[in-house]
Amino acid sequence: WLELQSRVPTSLTVGQRVACTWALARAQAPGDLPSLVEQCLRDQRGMQAQDLANTVWAAATVRGLVSQGFAAAVERAADADLEGQQLASVMWACATLLHRDSSATRLAARAAREASGLTSREMAQVLWAVARLGVRTKQLMAAVAAKEIPETLADAA
Repeated sequence: WLELQSRVPTSLTVGQRVACTWALARAQAPGDLPSLVEQCLRDQRGMQAQDLANTVWAAATVRGLVSQGFAAAVERAADADLEGQQLASVMWACATLLHRDSSATRLAARAAREASGLTSREMAQVLWAVARLGVRTKQLMAAVAAKEIPETLADAA
């Protein structure tokens, strides 16, 4: 792993660098992964929604990387056009690192607006995140209560 990390070329595009960092974090690779994550957090220009979600997820996975770069990435993610899994991943990262700021509240409000399109897994991640962060949102709870229970779960009850 150490050799692989040292071979991550600096000439990669932002998306490629984020993908490499995400893969190394997913594999729980030993070595200097925090510096790769910090590099992604420092240079966010050109990041798409998936890149932002993967970067904050990697930062939370290696723990302890709450930095100005992390806060900026979360802020940008809160303003990005996130899909359900990306939204859930960003909120999971915030909750894992106990990153409480206005962007977490905005992400919870977005989850409430988009609750009908979230999968059960994504909704579970979002609910865990808002509970851990102490974010109070009546709209999210109302959206959860209104969400239809999948037939397979309803039949099992």
